[in-house]
Amino acid sequence: ELGQVTGDEVNEAQFERVFNTYKVTFDVEGKKTTETYYYGEIPEYDGIPSKEADASYSYTFSGWDKNIGPVTSDVTYTAIFDARELKNYNINFYDYLGNLLYTTSVREGNIPVFEGDIPVIKDSKNNTYDFVGWLNRDTNIPYTNELAPVTGETNYYAYSNELGILVVNSYENGIKSTYTEEVMNHNSYSYIVPSKTGFVPSLDFVEGSMNLSSTYDVYYTECDKWNGSSISSSFSGGNGTLIDPYLISSAADLAYLKQQVASGNTYSDTYFKMTKSIDMNNSNFMIGDFAGNFDGNNCSIRGLNISSTTAGTGLFKSILINGVVNNVVTYGTISGLGMIGSIAGESYGLISNCTNYATITGNGQRGGIVGYAYAPIINCTNNGDVKTNASGWNVGGIVGQTIDNITNCINNGNVEGATSVGGIFGEIVDGISVAIEGCINNGTITGTWGVGGISGNPYGSILDGNYNYGKVSGTGQVGGITGKGKGTISSCFNYGDVDSQTTTGGIAGQIDNGYILNCINYGNIKGYASGSNKGDRTAGIVGQFNGIEINGCVNNGTITCTNTSGGIIGKTWNSNRATITNCVNNGIIYASSWNIGGVFGTADVCDISKCVNNGEIINSADATGGIGGAIYENAVVDDCHNTGNITAKNSTGGLLFTNRGTIKNCTNSGNITITTDTGSASGTIFADESENSSNCTSTGQIIKA
Repeated sequence: ELGQVTGDEVNEAQFERVFNTYKVTFDVEGKKTTETYYYGEIPEYDGIPSKEADASYSYTFSGWDKNIGPVTSDVTYTAIFDARELKNYNINFYDYLGNLLYTTSVREGNIPVFEGDIPVIKDSKNNTYDFVGWLNRDTNIPYTNELAPVTGETNYYAYSNELGILVVNSYENGIKSTYTEEVMNHNSYSYIVPSKTGFVPSLDFVEGSMNLSSTYDVYYTECDKWNGSSISSSFSGGNGTLIDPYLISSAADLAYLKQQVASGNTYSDTYFKMTKSIDMNNSNFMIGDFAGNFDGNNCSIRGLNISSTTAGTGLFKSILINGVVNNVVTYGTISGLGMIGSIAGESYGLISNCTNYATITGNGQRGGIVGYAYAPIINCTNNGDVKTNASGWNVGGIVGQTIDNITNCINNGNVEGATSVGGIFGEIVDGISVAIEGCINNGTITGTWGVGGISGNPYGSILDGNYNYGKVSGTGQVGGITGKGKGTISSCFNYGDVDSQTTTGGIAGQIDNGYILNCINYGNIKGYASGSNKGDRTAGIVGQFNGIEINGCVNNGTITCTNTSGGIIGKTWNSNRATITNCVNNGIIYASSWNIGGVFGTADVCDISKCVNNGEIINSADATGGIGGAIYENAVVDDCHNTGNITAKNSTGGLLFTNRGTIKNCTNSGNITITTDTGSASGTIFADESENSSNCTSTGQIIKA
């Protein structure tokens, strides 16, 4: 605003630059999204445009009708899609033994339907089993209702929950032969692959635990044995590209790769492929830091006797960023002082479809496949034992320590260590959250603290859909799936026996600030006193729970324990309130001390609801309850039920031994047998008076032996 004129003056005009705005429209099959951009900005579409398939075609986004550039005016971009004609594929349905029942041609993307009588499942001995659904044996995915949309020719086999099948496909000079063996589900199997003159198999034997079906592919190849000194002057063929990789056809070729890597060539963006198996003749042979893509082509590398006094020991000392190693099979012995594995000591690159038969020993992070992983490990199997000294830490059947995902890996080797010992991995780095999915352990796992069938200590990571069949033993914080942790354990199953001196669980030893969801334990769980450890906090699911939620878990295993133990939880105490709901104990509990319960031993700072104990409780001491031993001031028990009979000395209740918290809407139908009348109170609901209780009833009786 100009002021009052008092004399001659000059006023300069001031201008503010205002950018023009324009409307940018993205048109995806008539669905338009419009946003406003300033002049010169480059617009972006949120996501990837898609177009649904119709009856004849599927569609893939190929780009926009014009190049997206700086905005200078109102503009509309229209999505362009490439059309691909949908194909028809044959979908074949077989009975359990492989006899064709029905074939139908189905359009890609549609869901096939079996049109026939429900098949009768019979094994080769004519035993019959209940039909449950259809199994894709290539993926081992079962379908009980709707099948998967068609993506190609697919074979489905009738299956039951009782009977599985082992399938071993052997390939020699392009000719395929198949061996099959009937195995009851969750039983172990072992098959020695036949030898053939002039060839070696990629896998000398296969073993594991049956889960509906197990399929292996074995490739017979010629094998070249190293003389200990020969080094090729070049590779046997190829130019190192994806379509024409360098060929490794002899031990001398592999020695040439080692020589070139040692000279400083990491072979980044370079491809290799083995064409023969190789026997390194018991030599101390290790390739250095490698950044290329190495395809073992299902050939084996045998006769490794690798020993190192520096960190990083394996076929490759280190797989660098962007490096890839796949389809390699290793045999021999490998030992070192830190970061030890059959494929690599440490890996910043992807390792997939590798199998190890070598024995791994030493100190530091040790794994059957890799010692320390900074990148994913997928579809790998370890058959070799992994051992360390009494003070060894971070030991795993697949990897010792990792900061990335592990998917569909199997360990069959025995694993020994001290702290953070697991059938699949020892430890995840604290502060890192990764996913461990679809893994199986069959080996015996032994350690001291933090010992599990799948993991020693996953910290805050996710364990989903994993199985343990191996026995797990340790001193404390020992579990069928994990020793300890603070992440999420979901849909995991333990079939192995678990024992330790304190904090023992069928799924986990101890969980802090985590979740246990929809897990089942079938293994027998034992807590025993030794030295200063009292064998306490033993349970079918988790020994000590300082976490957030347990939901939908079931224990079917027998529990042998001392004090503060239960069918689901030994002890729960939380700084944040925990929820335990929809859990069932079916296992028998044998106890020899106080605070024993069908669901929990002691509970505080938690809400426990809709839980059931069906298991018998036999305690040579007293202080026992059908649901729990004791609840404290900050615990609430609601809508829980005991049907199991109880035998104890005295001080026993059909629901609780003692109640200092709140209990309501609970029932007991189990009988209580008192073996020694010490004069202490017992009751069909509580052993002592309970002020904060309501609507609790019992139909059980007290019987004095």
